[in-house]
Amino acid sequence: MSESAKSDILNLNVQEIFQKKLAIPDYQYPYRWQSKHIKQLVDDIHSYFKQDGKAECRLGTIVLHKDGDRHDIVDGQQRLTSLFLLLYVLNDDRNPFDEPNFLDNEFNHSQSVANIGNNYQYLQRCIRDLGCVNADFAKFILKNTILR
Repeated sequence: MSESAKSDILNLNVQEIFQKKLAIPDYQYPYRWQSKHIKQLVDDIHSYFKQDGKAECRLGTIVLHKDGDRHDIVDGQQRLTSLFLLLYVLNDDRNPFDEPNFLDNEFNHSQSVANIGNNYQYLQRCIRDLGCVNADFAKFILKNTILR
């Protein structure tokens, strides 16, 4: 296999993924997740968090294509956008990472903008209703939530 066609299959936690410079290519669909998808995601992660705070929560596969210093999201945009939004809400509406990376993406499609706004509001209510300490839940998501 040539070096340019080399594929690496890795298990990475959310923090390791968001430390990469991620880009959403123009060919990707708009962000379509609605509150029912967000609820399922939060419920899944929270069920592992409640166990003992140490269990690994596996959220399936994403596909990234390395292009120079950038990683294009080929598959997994809906989950990654939702995870970032969740971490943003848990971090009191601030970028949860030192360097802006995922926020560099422009969501120009009206459907993406509407769904991000709606899901942001839903997540604020959802997190309040969970009654957990935001910092603890955010740390669990960053360290114990795994994508492949």
